[in-house]
Amino acid sequence: MGEAKTKLHKIKVYLSYASGQIQDGIPYNFINYYLLMFMTDMAGLSPALAGTVLFIAVIWDAVTDPTVGYISDNLKSRKGRRRPFLIGSMVPLLICMLLLFAPFNIPDSFKFIYYLIVTLMFWTANTCYSIPFNSFGAEIVTDTNERNNMKTICGFFLYFGVWLATAGPQFVQSITGQMGISEKTGWFYAALFMGLIGCISAAVCWRATKGMEVLPAEADSREAEGEEKKGVKKAVKGIYDTYKILLKTRSVRIICLMALAYNTFFAIKATGFVYLMDNNLTLDAAMQALFWTLAAVLNYITLPILNIISNKISKRATFILMWALMIGFAAVFAIVQITSFGVLIGYQVIYAFANVCFWIIGYSLAYDCVEVVEFQHGENMSGSIIGLFTFCQKLGYAIGGWVAGMGLAVIGYNAALEVQSAQVQVGINTLLTAVPGVFLLIGLILMIRFPINRVKHGRLLKALAKKKNGEEYSTEGFDDIF
Repeated sequence: MGEAKTKLHKIKVYLSYASGQIQDGIPYNFINYYLLMFMTDMAGLSPALAGTVLFIAVIWDAVTDPTVGYISDNLKSRKGRRRPFLIGSMVPLLICMLLLFAPFNIPDSFKFIYYLIVTLMFWTANTCYSIPFNSFGAEIVTDTNERNNMKTICGFFLYFGVWLATAGPQFVQSITGQMGISEKTGWFYAALFMGLIGCISAAVCWRATKGMEVLPAEADSREAEGEEKKGVKKAVKGIYDTYKILLKTRSVRIICLMALAYNTFFAIKATGFVYLMDNNLTLDAAMQALFWTLAAVLNYITLPILNIISNKISKRATFILMWALMIGFAAVFAIVQITSFGVLIGYQVIYAFANVCFWIIGYSLAYDCVEVVEFQHGENMSGSIIGLFTFCQKLGYAIGGWVAGMGLAVIGYNAALEVQSAQVQVGINTLLTAVPGVFLLIGLILMIRFPINRVKHGRLLKALAKKKNGEEYSTEGFDDIF
């Protein structure tokens, strides 16, 4: 009976935390898939300038990730380190989404500045939610196997959020179109719909996780107040010293560079999907919503399959296998061309495996680096590692968004034309296949060089336990992971 209660308690904890994953999935997927298209096709910004907006803004976002991660790790508030960020960031996120997709008639001379400023604000608010939220997960559950169980449950909520962010806007467009509302205004209602669901997700997580966060002792709070009086200089030095340590660790460097390569691939590919469905396949809003719904179903099917495969052949080997398949299919479809809805679904099947590999198993691999750093430096830096990991993700988004925008300009994409030329359509297909495939190949090479596997990590855990107990230990068999 006691065991059953324990299992029920764990499930409650997992679900309470995972409910916030929807807010972690909606905003950046909605922005990454649709903002570039909205700026070029609805707002009238040139592809080159729109790509530059994404590049600058996401670079800013990448810089704020380590900063927010460090602040969250060292916050000594009596309300906790993570949960205040969850509730405090949700309204600013909603406002920024509405401003980005508002049907304003902005003068051409101010469009670039307007979208740049609001996008900077959006990514700052998103960081204030995403980093504390993901760090909170490592604090709630400390056992390695239980973390995997929680991340799997989080995956179902995450991909529900991804489905809402991709298919949801098309459903809204279909409804508003039937009501006689313009497409541009329809995107505003889509942003409102997405933002409100995200707010509900954040609020539910904030309320449901009450009491789960470890609060600082009174002595720690007084110490923190003293530290705050020493000024910003000490905090900056603390951030610098922390990330200097992390960048010296080989496994951390490789996993973060892999995140950069994958998210460059992701951002270019996301743009390719949207423009290919609009221009090459000329799918209406209902058909695009159907595609994203099927894509979400594929993600759900993929989750347990990849879990079984990774348990059989290891997480690293699963990455290498799935990404090699994705690269092969990208090369094939770059030549054959995606010319029908059915072919697009076939391409999405392979992509689903490569994508879930990163978002579920990738975070697990990043967690494996926590023990590596702790073994070397005697401190658990999970929050800072996640901050650096997501910093590289955002840097990849920035590079990918810029490459996509420049790519559209190079191939001669003209938003004013109802039908693009055959040459432009080939270029759009290339943006979905060959161009992002190059960056995924870089990620594959990095994963081949990633030094942590199941055996080495097991030896590391045993040596770490001995080191903590003051016993003799050896690094034989895993010394290359540092």
